[in-house]
Amino acid sequence: MTRTFLGATTAAAALALTAALQLTHEQSSESTTIGGTQHLIVALLSITLLALVPVIHRLGKLGAPRVALVPIVAQVILGALATVSNVKGEDPSFFAAVAAPANLAILGGWIALAVILRRREAIPTWPSPCRWPTSG
Repeated sequence: MTRTFLGATTAAAALALTAALQLTHEQSSESTTIGGTQHLIVALLSITLLALVPVIHRLGKLGAPRVALVPIVAQVILGALATVSNVKGEDPSFFAAVAAPANLAILGGWIALAVILRRREAIPTWPSPCRWPTSG
């Protein structure tokens, strides 16, 4: 098993478990973590962010290694910050000042990486219903 496969499957499993937990449990607050389920959800967020690092690193090797560093660094920072919040039971005072730019860096980095890799034809274009030939 490669690190990329292991990271992708770990992230997928963590996201599936997170979805099930969030569908069945209510969040008590936006800035505090109360109860075992909420601690588990925050831990799964950290696991997901860190498990995707080798996946993004591998995508970066396909043609945009410097661009891939942006979401990798942001995900490690956000994963560490979520872990601190989980251990403390509440978000640190600087949480919003770090989390907001980190989330934007993750989103922007993923989009930039996808666009660059698509333009270099390093990743496939998936069939789109609007491109399907019409019969008639």
